[in-house]
Amino acid sequence: MEVVRNLRTYTVEHKDHPSASAEGKLDVNRDELARGYLYGKTAVHIAESDENITKMETEQGYQIIGFVALENVERYMILDSSNQIVAQQTNDKAILALSSFIRALNENETCAVARVVKKDMTDPLPHSSLAADRTRRL
Repeated sequence: MEVVRNLRTYTVEHKDHPSASAEGKLDVNRDELARGYLYGKTAVHIAESDENITKMETEQGYQIIGFVALENVERYMILDSSNQIVAQQTNDKAILALSSFIRALNENETCAVARVVKKDMTDPLPHSSLAADRTRRL
């Protein structure tokens, strides 16, 4: 029985280095690599100590950011994704609150802009709330 091994090599472009190949590439160990992020066409190095700056600390939830007049909302903006908000069926207060919120959106002809985070420590999703009968009329 033969052993199968996975061999991976890492190369970087470094034309001025004395041990670089004819194509200007230099072999490096995985430990010598640093994490970088693309900023336009340039790769920017971020140290591990600064890594937490790039991650957004989020908690699961639904937060209303503001309201927009319905006349300023284009149809494609609300048809981008389909999410439904449903009150707990056994919670009368939640049912009344959601119903009142939807009624207020309809009466004021506004759209609520919300920030939705599906799981802790994940990026938020853009979202807009609109009463169901209002979307049918558009």
